[in-house]
Amino acid sequence: MRSQVIIGSVAVLLMAVLVTWNATYLTDDETGDSLSLLSGDEPVARNEPNASEKMQSSPSSSDADDSVNSLTSMVETAAVVVTSDRQNLGRLSIESDADDFVVELTNRSDLPAKVIRTETSCGCTQLGNLNVNPIPPHGSAQIVGKVRMNSAGEQNAFVRIFVEGQRFVPTVQLTWEPLLGVRVAPRSVFFDQILVGETAKREVVVSTTANEDLEKLIESIETKPSEWVSHSMTVNDKKATIAISVRSSDSSGRYQGGLVIRLKGRREPMRVPLEWSVVESLRLEPKSVFKGSVEPESEIRSTFLVRGARELRIGDGAATSEHDVKVSQKTINNGIVCEVICRSPRQPGPFNIRLPMRIIDLDEIPQERTFAVTGIVTSPDERP
Repeated sequence: MRSQVIIGSVAVLLMAVLVTWNATYLTDDETGDSLSLLSGDEPVARNEPNASEKMQSSPSSSDADDSVNSLTSMVETAAVVVTSDRQNLGRLSIESDADDFVVELTNRSDLPAKVIRTETSCGCTQLGNLNVNPIPPHGSAQIVGKVRMNSAGEQNAFVRIFVEGQRFVPTVQLTWEPLLGVRVAPRSVFFDQILVGETAKREVVVSTTANEDLEKLIESIETKPSEWVSHSMTVNDKKATIAISVRSSDSSGRYQGGLVIRLKGRREPMRVPLEWSVVESLRLEPKSVFKGSVEPESEIRSTFLVRGARELRIGDGAATSEHDVKVSQKTINNGIVCEVICRSPRQPGPFNIRLPMRIIDLDEIPQERTFAVTGIVTSPDERP
């Protein structure tokens, strides 16, 4: 009996607490307003939403369609888009140099657009500097990139272009077909010093481990410049040997050329830079002298140095006998100093006396050189 009284008292107490709380605050579920009953004020009438507000607060039946077509609407309103969102780069080799590709952008708006940054999906793809900004209204721009395969498994990559103030990100998908196992060695060729008039030879080897006929895979081979560089090729199973011959020019200096190997199905060729220098083991300083105006049949003295010479002899010829050529020599540490005395022509006018020489250099190699004396014969009354 006593326990029943206690339970009843607790129930009465709980009911009193609930009544007090409900009387203190009444919350509007729709507006969130709290109406105080303890202050003694009259309850405030709640504002019922009108029809337009109910329509805005109620879920629309087209929300699902808008979500599905959100990407399409963004593309339609985008200011800058790519001309082509897919590019096939053909067959690429792991060992080859990077292949170029071009991302072309079009600005479809009436305002200039600015590319703020770019992203690529892998380290094998790189984009050049953003020197396209700003893209003029209704204009276009190009960003050049490079692809170099780092592994045989790579066959695609993505490039993303971010435009200032534009949510839609233009994206280009790059795809290619791996061309495995093609290697060129060496990747560059430097010839030692080539003497004037001589030819130097080197070899470049193209090899493959792929199950392809290497001779059919190589479409063409070209060497540049063709006036100095030539080549021949022999193929043995999966290895092709390219013999390169470089003929020296007529003057000393440093020269460059290249070997270009084009493979079938590949957009960019494989290139092997060539470099060589041409030197004269014998150097004539100077090669010619100009004496200006001289009298007929007057004596002309000239001096020149032949560096790297051990012996020197002026060749016999019409010029030697006609102009009464006499040569004196003096050997020095780095060559021979020669003094030439000759007689100018009898007839007035320009002259060119060429003196052929046979020289033995320090390596006991005979070589031919020519020294020239030039000028103009004038009569005494024509001289100033």
